[in-house]
Amino acid sequence: MARRNLYIPEEVKLSIREHLSERCDLALDGFISASEEEDTLTGDLGASLRIKNQHVFVERSIAEIPGTWTWGINYVKFRGRGPGATENVLGADGLFELSLKVGNRIEKKSILFQSKIDWRDDPNLLKQAIKLTTWREAAFILNFTASKFEAIDLDSVIASRGKRSASIRSTNLDEYIGSNFLDCIVGDVDLGYDATSRKLIWRAKNGETVAIKFSIPQRIKIQISAPNRIHGNNLNYNKEIGVDEIHNYRMDASEEEILSLSEGYSAKDIRKALATQALAYHPDKQSFSDALTENLMKRRMQEINEANELLKIKIKRNNR
Repeated sequence: MARRNLYIPEEVKLSIREHLSERCDLALDGFISASEEEDTLTGDLGASLRIKNQHVFVERSIAEIPGTWTWGINYVKFRGRGPGATENVLGADGLFELSLKVGNRIEKKSILFQSKIDWRDDPNLLKQAIKLTTWREAAFILNFTASKFEAIDLDSVIASRGKRSASIRSTNLDEYIGSNFLDCIVGDVDLGYDATSRKLIWRAKNGETVAIKFSIPQRIKIQISAPNRIHGNNLNYNKEIGVDEIHNYRMDASEEEILSLSEGYSAKDIRKALATQALAYHPDKQSFSDALTENLMKRRMQEINEANELLKIKIKRNNR
C-alpha cells in the first residue's frame, strides 16, 4: 500500500519550512557545546524547534472555505524505563510526529530516526539501519555535524556497509522534514506512538495493526489544526506483540516503494532498481555476527525479489 497523504495547505507548509530552516541553523550554532552525545544534540534541536500557536490564513483549503490554520512544534524527552531491550531491537532512538487536528478528529503520521554524531565508520549504525528496515519507508538516520544536520536514508548506510563515502546521499534535516515528511514522501500515517501507554503502533504488510511496548527516548511533534472539519482516522491496533516478534511485522509498503520507484517507471527502471537494491541488501555481500541482522537482510532481499516479480507482471499486463 502506497503512502497516504495528509492534506496540509501550501501556505501552512511554507510557514513551517521557514521556521525549520531558521531554527535548525540556530541549533547548529550550538553544536560544539552540545556535541558530547547524540541525546544532548537531539534535545537541543527539539528545544530550538519548539514554538507555540502560529497562525496562517488560508484563502482556499481543500473544502474551499477560507480560514486560519494553527500550527506549533513540541519537544518531549521521555524518562527512560527498564534496560532498553526494545530500543536495541528496534534500532531507533527518536521519532518525528505530525499531528493534524480537523474538527474533533486527529490524524497522525510518524517517522523513526537513529541519531549519530559526525558519522564516518560505525558497524553498530549498520546493524541499527538494518533493524530499522522493518519500517524502511518511515525511518532515517539523523547525522549531526559541525556544518549541517542531515538526514540519510537507510539504503545508503546499508549499501556503504556502515562507512561514510562520497556517494552517500543526504538531505539537510530542515528540508527533509519540511518537504519529504510534510509532503508524505516519507513517514507513515499508520505508524504512531501512544505516549500514555508507551506503545509504538504500525500497520504490517499482512494487514494487521500491531503494537509493541517501546519507551522512546525523544519525540519532536509538529501539531497542525484546521479551521474546518473533514474525516480523519485514529490509531488503533489489532494486537500487542512481544519484542521477539517485532520484525515479523514488516510495515506495509507497495512494491514500488520497496524498489524506490517513481511514477511512470518502465521495465528498464525495474531492472535498474533491482540491481541497486541487491547491492545494498543481498546477504552474500557481507556477514554479521548475530542471527537477527543476518535474517533481516535475507528478508529484505526476499521482499525485493518478490516486488520485482510482481512489478514485471504488472508491466507486461499494462503493455498488452
